[in-house]
Amino acid sequence: MSMKQLLEQYHDDFRYNGKAEGSESSLRVLIVDDDEFTRRHLSGILSAVGYEVSGVAVDGADAVARYQEQGPDVVTMDIEMPVLDGIESLKKIREINSRANVVMVSAGRLGQISTMNLLKDSIRCGAIDFILKPVTETNLQRFLMVLKLARQGKLRTMPTG
Repeated sequence: MSMKQLLEQYHDDFRYNGKAEGSESSLRVLIVDDDEFTRRHLSGILSAVGYEVSGVAVDGADAVARYQEQGPDVVTMDIEMPVLDGIESLKKIREINSRANVVMVSAGRLGQISTMNLLKDSIRCGAIDFILKPVTETNLQRFLMVLKLARQGKLRTMPTG
């Protein structure tokens, strides 16, 4: 299935324009990544299926501040960023809201030990899922499914501590 077909399929799934049934507002997503291409790419994907990109942040400290200001429903969080990395930012966001829905984004390869360790740390710190860069058809499908579950209120974060 091509990326275009996948987006069309999910657009049909989100015929409520990214809104939960009975809800007046669309799912709001904060995109956090120091790479402008990734921010634009994720923003385009999310907009194509009807989600509201509530904001973007370019580093971890910016992410925490924007999270506190905006209170988005979901955050996509790059792991490796300047100022404050994604895992430390995740911890701070979870201090603000222990039920925050944060999806980690990593440029590493799944088989690499360093990538696996970062992703495990992220999940232990409360991330609900992860996707790998670059966004491909396979991980796009997984990512959109996670957002769909968040929209339906079916995601549960693990307690940390």
